[in-house]
Amino acid sequence: MKFKIPDAKILYLLITLVLFIGGFVFWISDLNSDPPMYYSGLGQSLSTDPPQYYYHARNNVLYDTADPFDYNRWVVYKNSITSLVSSLWFSIAGFSYEKANMVGVILCFAALLFFLLGLHPHHKPWVLMAVTLAFIINVTMLTYGRLTYLENGLIFISGVMFFVFSKWHDKTYGVIIAGFLAALAMLSGKLFGVLLFPSLLLAIFFSENKFKWRFIGYTIGSFMGSSLILILVLYGSDFTAAFGYISEQTYGLRGIPKGLTTPYGFIEHLISYGYSNRLFYLDPDIFLFLFLSGLSLILLNSSSIKLSSLSAPTRLTIFWTALTILGLMPLNYSPVRYAILMLPSIIILAFTLFETVYNQKKLQFNFSKKHFILLGLLFWFAIFHLTANIFFFNTMPQPIRGITWVSLLFVPFVIWLFNIFLKKNWLKINRNTLALTFFVLIAFTMVANGFRIRRLHFLDNNYNIIEANRDMEQILNEDAVVSGSYGPVLTANTKLKSFIHLFGVADVDSDLFNKYPITHLAVDKSNWELAIKDYPELKNLKAITTYWIRDYEVQLFNISKIFNNPKANAYNETIYEKALTSFYQQNSDSAFMFAKQFYETYPESKSGNILLIDMFSERQMFNDAYNLLLALAERCPTDFFIQMQCGKLLQVLGYNYKNQQMLELSKKYYEKAVTANRFKSNFAQMTYSQTMQSLMKKGN
Repeated sequence: MKFKIPDAKILYLLITLVLFIGGFVFWISDLNSDPPMYYSGLGQSLSTDPPQYYYHARNNVLYDTADPFDYNRWVVYKNSITSLVSSLWFSIAGFSYEKANMVGVILCFAALLFFLLGLHPHHKPWVLMAVTLAFIINVTMLTYGRLTYLENGLIFISGVMFFVFSKWHDKTYGVIIAGFLAALAMLSGKLFGVLLFPSLLLAIFFSENKFKWRFIGYTIGSFMGSSLILILVLYGSDFTAAFGYISEQTYGLRGIPKGLTTPYGFIEHLISYGYSNRLFYLDPDIFLFLFLSGLSLILLNSSSIKLSSLSAPTRLTIFWTALTILGLMPLNYSPVRYAILMLPSIIILAFTLFETVYNQKKLQFNFSKKHFILLGLLFWFAIFHLTANIFFFNTMPQPIRGITWVSLLFVPFVIWLFNIFLKKNWLKINRNTLALTFFVLIAFTMVANGFRIRRLHFLDNNYNIIEANRDMEQILNEDAVVSGSYGPVLTANTKLKSFIHLFGVADVDSDLFNKYPITHLAVDKSNWELAIKDYPELKNLKAITTYWIRDYEVQLFNISKIFNNPKANAYNETIYEKALTSFYQQNSDSAFMFAKQFYETYPESKSGNILLIDMFSERQMFNDAYNLLLALAERCPTDFFIQMQCGKLLQVLGYNYKNQQMLELSKKYYEKAVTANRFKSNFAQMTYSQTMQSLMKKGN
């Protein structure tokens, strides 16, 4: 049976258009939902980081000033392309958590449009179709693209640069504009956007342009000049604050990159890149694209096809991909979101190289020692990641050193097999084989990403963040200022002010809470421990409420009276907070009165309901507690914490009243808790068992 890629330009362009529009509609659906749990490991950046990047844009819309506290530490965020686009979008559409997440989608799809415009003059429409499909269904692009990350701004700038270079790479003004965009990517996107600059230089160097040295000079001059101008325009008098932030985020907190300390460390980091940050576990299609791109380049080069003969988009993405890996792999902290920079380049590279191989009438392989060395590195990389992600994907600590050097032992055998294929002339590449491979690649991409999208974005879908925002606006007064790692995200859909501050930084500002009117802290357990370490005055403070955000328990603390800031000290507590103050002062009657009063005003408040339930339980009013908690659990089906509370109370009541029906119902709510958070199934089982053991001991 013969396979071929049909030559139907109009059809492919129409499919590309449908994919683009359909993908955009899919990406913007349900933007109020929480990001998936544990996508990038144990960190909570998917919850906490994006609101920091649109913080200044939000302030502009709500308070008519980007920085209401005159705190310039985060000027890098303020002047990012992500923040600037957010300001423009919010001025048009208004502000909400959903509209804030829309910024990431706008940036990513604008980038995709520029990628397609850059590809169109050089490659056939089926390449554009394949790139569009692979981009919009990539689970990592989808996960981070639906949030307002700096990396999405970087992708947008890189998309514009890709278009400019692809279209005008042989024009003086083309490389000058591209050099400016590389500088913009570094200073207004993300610092490692600087990797686009040498990628440009190498793409020009390996071209057939007879004026390439002159063009390299123009690009360098444009980049250097643009960098100086942008530093003055974007930072000016805030340069010291910007430099302090950048130095702390590079070597201040993370230290010297371990991948650059020894030759062995360099090799281990290079071969293992994509394992510790789970990139290739999450995106097996990206791993396959990268492997096939490397193999295609080696095969083409062994057939005397030079880099300079490849299209401008292909040349640029070769060095863009290679230098991004080389730039990110030695870092001590290199999360999967950093790799977003090279996901489009890997996708584009794979399909443009595939077309290049497909267009060759016949490939005559002439392998030299150089080609076998490159093949050895490629197979070493492949063997490592297949072994690591199949057998050790969830092993802690990750056995990187062992897998790296053991996998090397298998490389000579694989090279020997490959050489046999060459000598026996078994390595035949024809259009029939390539067309079949293309359809298999597309199918694999759809299945691999479809499985993860269904599991992460549909089956595990929660709304803890938006529900917590709604609750925060009810339990806090309008003059509250919420800080801590969760401060910006838990106020994102409210009119409450937030103040960006992270505990555990290299240089602790001991006078921070005296200088700025921060009234509340929203932190998880680990951040609270760091906060107490930095500010011992917080040690004996009790939380005023608890939220379960994705898979972390987040507590809110009222610190308005702890430090010596007049504005914070003047904060007027809400009825809810007065109820808790009375409760902690063991004035239960006043606490009960305030709790009921708050519930009557805000019957939908999670915190208000839980507080009143606790008051009912303390007073042995179990029927009231039971009815209130049951109603709350029905209203919040994706809240793990509330489902657990409901299950536990029903278990206690069922045991005490010897009500078997109530005990069975308690199990159902424990099951609902696990449905809301499948990662806590063991915790739920343990809680049920421990509660039952405790009840039985009391009964005896």
